[in-house]
Amino acid sequence: MSLPSISEKVLHGTPVSRGISMGAVSVSARGFSAPSVYPVSEGAIVSEQSRLNAALETTRHQLKELQERIETVSGREESLVFEAHSMVIDDSSLVSQVHEEIEKRQQNAEFCFYAVMQTYLEAMRRVSDPYLRERTSDIEDVSQRVLRNFNGESGP
Repeated sequence: MSLPSISEKVLHGTPVSRGISMGAVSVSARGFSAPSVYPVSEGAIVSEQSRLNAALETTRHQLKELQERIETVSGREESLVFEAHSMVIDDSSLVSQVHEEIEKRQQNAEFCFYAVMQTYLEAMRRVSDPYLRERTSDIEDVSQRVLRNFNGESGP
């Protein structure tokens, strides 16, 4: 009786914490897709801004839970990435800009959020500082999380 041949595959990526981990692998491409865009009436602008605030609040709670879990498992230092993610969505100028875009464009909140975040990301990609350029992945991660929360999708 022969055993099936199992081959080992080594993957390289950006670790969340030190050590070895076993489990399912999730591969995602850089960047994120634009959400659907649709017009909103002038009377629905406040409702769209409320949807933005709700998605940000849900994201805030998720990030806090993730930070606490990682801190318990791996320590404070490894959990700080989620604190940085929280700082992105707590940026009052960013939130104000999305609110203004919803009002000015009269388009849905998730598309306006996406448009503003793409502008921020493009500006960061052009910065000469390599450390700051690397932070674009953090902004992409938190942006994807917020966009998922507009639709009530849950994820880690």
